[in-house]
This record gives sequence, structure tokens and C-alpha cells, in this order.
Amino acid sequence: MNKKLTFLLSLTFLFLFSGCHVGPRPHTNSTVSVFHNITEQHKGNSVVVLPFHKELESSLEFQNYKKTIENNLQKYGFNIVQEKDTSDFIAFISYGIDGGKEELVSSPIYGSTGGGTTTFSGSAYNYGGGGSTYYSGTAYSMPTFGVVGSRTSSITQHTRQLAMDLVETSTLESKKINKIYEGRLKSTGVCSMLSAMMPGMLESLFMDFPRKSGSTETITIIDEEAGVTKSICYN
Repeated sequence: MNKKLTFLLSLTFLFLFSGCHVGPRPHTNSTVSVFHNITEQHKGNSVVVLPFHKELESSLEFQNYKKTIENNLQKYGFNIVQEKDTSDFIAFISYGIDGGKEELVSSPIYGSTGGGTTTFSGSAYNYGGGGSTYYSGTAYSMPTFGVVGSRTSSITQHTRQLAMDLVETSTLESKKINKIYEGRLKSTGVCSMLSAMMPGMLESLFMDFPRKSGSTETITIIDEEAGVTKSICYN
């Protein structure tokens, strides 16, 4: 095999096997629905971030999410406070994940579809001198790769949910609670670790906050910094 062909084949196999190990970038797919009547006049109002379930107030996991939520509300123009009694609004946060649902999926199998080394042989009759001549040899061609089959396997899809309501504090004890924002997010994928997906879910919820009221949009957040070896969940 000549050096040029050897080099080309080496590049081909390097590309193929490298591609097998790279895999998809870690990402989060979320569907976000929003209803609100927030206006510029609400900027400067004070907000305290609290969990919908009071028992989560002491949770270190919630405290971690709370910081991210506070930072995003502050970017919009709200003033962050830590006590309900000093707040104009309360941002109630709720989140969770289900036990998962099993689904059957079909995936392609890739392999060699041609090329490589080919041997040949035969005989040719010499009309001028009589008799026959036997010949044989080896030919090389660039290998080709493609789909050679498929396999069926089962995966467990989990549904993650995140909700945020902004409620006017002074109306909590009244018969008519004044709510100025409702944000609902739903994310489905194979990852069963909610904590691994929450950063992308929170980023999706606050993208273009407060968004157009009545809108529903599917958002994909790709983690450009996390490598495959560092990531636990991919979607």
C-alpha cells in the first residue's frame, strides 16, 4: 500500500472512531409557557424568593436555585429582599421530577459498506502464442461506511417541571390574590437527576424575561463548557 493511501485511510478511521466517542453535547430541552401583566412600573419593586412548599426553605438545593433566581430577577430591575414582610412581591418557586416512563426506540447500526482490500485472479488465453496465462493481484480502494442495520432498545423518559409565580405580598391574606406573573416549564429526557438539569431549566425560564404574555416556546440550552467525560446527564 502506498504512503498516500495509507495516510488517507488513517484519517478516515481516525475521524470515524473519534466521532464515536464525542457524542452529543450536554443539553436541556424545555417548553416554557408564560402569562403575566408585568410592566416597566414594576421595576424597582422588592421581591423575596420562597419555595411553594415551606419545608424546602432550609434545603441547600433550594438555596442554590434561589441565588440564580434572585440574580435573574435583579437583572430585570427588581430589588431582592430576604424577608416577606419587607417585600412588595413574593416569587413562589416549585419544581419536581416524575419516576419516568419506559419507551422503545430504534437506532441505526453503522459499519463498512464497501471498499478496502480486494483480491482478484484469473487466466487469459494467448491466441498468438497458444496456451493461457494465469494472473492474480490485490486492489485497494477507499472504504465506505454507512447504515448496515438497526437495533431496538428501551429508554426511560423523565418529565421535569418548574414553576414560578409572582404574587403581590399585601394580597396574600385577602380573598383575591394579585398575581402578576405565571411561568411554567416542562422538560422531558433520559436524565433522572433534577439537579443536573435545573441550571438549563432556569436559564430557559428566564430567557428574555418576562417574555410575551400567552406565549409558549420550546428552548434548547447547550452546555458548551461541559465535556462528555464531565457530564452525568445529556438531556
